[in-house]
Amino acid sequence: MSTPEGHLVVIKDIAKLCNVSPQTVSRVLNQRNDVSPETRSRIERVIAETGYQPSILARSLANRRKFKSGADVEWENNVDLTITRHSKLQILPNSMWVMTGDSITACQRDLNNSADLGKGYVSFIDGLLTARYPFHHIRVLNQGVPGNTVRELQSRWQTDVINLNPDWLSVCIGINDVWQQFDGNHEGQSLATLTEYEHTLDKLLTITRPKLKGLVLMTPYFIQPRGEPMRTMMDAYSAAVQCLAQKYQAIFVDTQAFFDSAVEHVSVETLTWDRVHLTIPGHMILARAVLQSVCFEWSEI
Repeated sequence: MSTPEGHLVVIKDIAKLCNVSPQTVSRVLNQRNDVSPETRSRIERVIAETGYQPSILARSLANRRKFKSGADVEWENNVDLTITRHSKLQILPNSMWVMTGDSITACQRDLNNSADLGKGYVSFIDGLLTARYPFHHIRVLNQGVPGNTVRELQSRWQTDVINLNPDWLSVCIGINDVWQQFDGNHEGQSLATLTEYEHTLDKLLTITRPKLKGLVLMTPYFIQPRGEPMRTMMDAYSAAVQCLAQKYQAIFVDTQAFFDSAVEHVSVETLTWDRVHLTIPGHMILARAVLQSVCFEWSEI
């Protein structure tokens, strides 16, 4: 379902495709309740398939204020929202996007509050999606848990991923799997090898990928120059993630490459205080990397 190339889709186009009046489309866009569920569903489906974007100008006109004396405000809502362009964003309206991983993803989120997005890249992504695509109503959930390795991720995969039935899923895991192999506190313990790491992720993705509309696989990282032993091992784990991304037709986000590029211009301390846990600029780099991978349209921010 589409319109001619280069055509600026307007409400009349959506109305024609849905066999309804432009006023009915406008009521759906404005979240009015006086539209039948069947009609609303049909309109929302066409809106999603055409990838429309409501005109910001029309939106402001539709809700323009007429100020009277004192604090009285009269709202006029008699101008239809129009569609100015096709959205390139790969995530469709009304999608649920679950993001899971370790403390980098969790970033101080309240594990007892499912609505808490933490204070890191997940919350930044949610804020930018809402600011740029307010009518898409994309729901972001943070399922990161501090300290997790791929083993702990596997143990909670059913409840924290599959049971939520997400449309999109992003995974960032592996930093603790590598770090524990260099931490003296874990000497003598049976730790996940690279082979186990890759096999476990492979198993999880095998059962989950068919249910998803989109999958984003993010590499673990270590903000340190190449050649350092922990960085060398982290790169090997990242290569495994890249192979899995190819196997499952996932979007591959090379987080290490983004950080390597950044430290050419700023100090490591600007991005992280321990080469792993991130500052606000570090989390923003992660958010940018992920959003860029799903075709977020930065030019409109």
